Amino acid sequence: MLRLGVNIDHVATLRQARYRDFDHGEPCPVDAVRQAEAAGAHGITAHLREDRRHILDRDIWAIRDAVQTRLNFEMANTPEMIDIALLLKPEAVCLVPENRAEVTTEGGLDVVGQVDAIAAGAGTLGQAGIEVSLFIDPDPAQIEATIKTGSPFIELHTGAYAEAYSDEARRAVELERLTKVAEQAKSLGLGVNAGHGLNYENTRGIFAVPHLNELNIGHSIVSRAITVGLGRAVREILELMDGYSQTGWFSASASTPSRSSASATRTINTATASSSASCSPPRSTTACNTKTQRQALPCASPRRKPSPSRSAPASAPSWAGSTWRSHDTTPARHTSSYTARGRHCSRRAAAMFTSASVTPPTKPPRWPYLKRGRSVDPVFGVRTPN
Repeated sequence: MLRLGVNIDHVATLRQARYRDFDHGEPCPVDAVRQAEAAGAHGITAHLREDRRHILDRDIWAIRDAVQTRLNFEMANTPEMIDIALLLKPEAVCLVPENRAEVTTEGGLDVVGQVDAIAAGAGTLGQAGIEVSLFIDPDPAQIEATIKTGSPFIELHTGAYAEAYSDEARRAVELERLTKVAEQAKSLGLGVNAGHGLNYENTRGIFAVPHLNELNIGHSIVSRAITVGLGRAVREILELMDGYSQTGWFSASASTPSRSSASATRTINTATASSSASCSPPRSTTACNTKTQRQALPCASPRRKPSPSRSAPASAPSWAGSTWRSHDTTPARHTSSYTARGRHCSRRAAAMFTSASVTPPTKPPRWPYLKRGRSVDPVFGVRTPN
């Protein structure tokens, strides 16, 4: 089964566009983790860059606490990041190149030119029980160099394939490159993942590449989530990934049954996840939806109050108006006119009859006040002849 790792970096990118200099903001990467896992994602990918342009230190610790599947921690091969990874203890680390001038990671890691440095970093992480993969271009020389580092996995950079997708001839060339290096990696005992630039249009085309274990997709899912919601965006990409065969060809018989059973197996208890992590510093016990402390959290945003029900509940009095607010005891009107027993009356009178301690009479009471020879009903304001 082809697994999906949802990269949530661009959830933080959107937050930082507005809240860069704040210790709070929206959207919350932790909320994205919960929704992606609840929709069936097999893992979460997050990249803590050296310049902290999107995911921040507080985010990665909160994400670590929230993840219920597996965390794939993308990072540069630097002493600082290796120290963070050893403390964070993610299930997997993907070593990637970083360039301050790039918008996102462009191009694979030059393993050939950094064999010794990468081997040292991969060895340190491997001794801590962390699975290591190298993000590389589909180049046979990079595969050979990866073997020398001792890393058990590679992640093939699919950016060139994504850029060439609209041109059939170029697309065929890129798929052939990916297929050859995937076969080479498999023959040398490496696990093969892939990612970068994959979206709802070109993901099925990658099925031509054999031996894939996992696809890491981020920007396209976050973009789609703006219009349909993150849960649906994740489910739609999972449906596109159905039927992948390790031989590199589509398997129609493997689609619906395996997807439904796998989805049931991957169902996440979102209530448990909600209570265990937040967009806060490490080991915080304050959840993102804690009302009293919400504004103090870095991912805090106002909660919308639930809309009042437009139909009276079963427990509502029979004399309540046609509209009834479930969160208070006053019939709702947009004017100064209120109803009780089906008749218009003042707000004060309506409040009196809707009070829990007052039972409305079966017949409107009469008060013996005299005014010009007639009694006046002070509740309904109706003058009744004596």
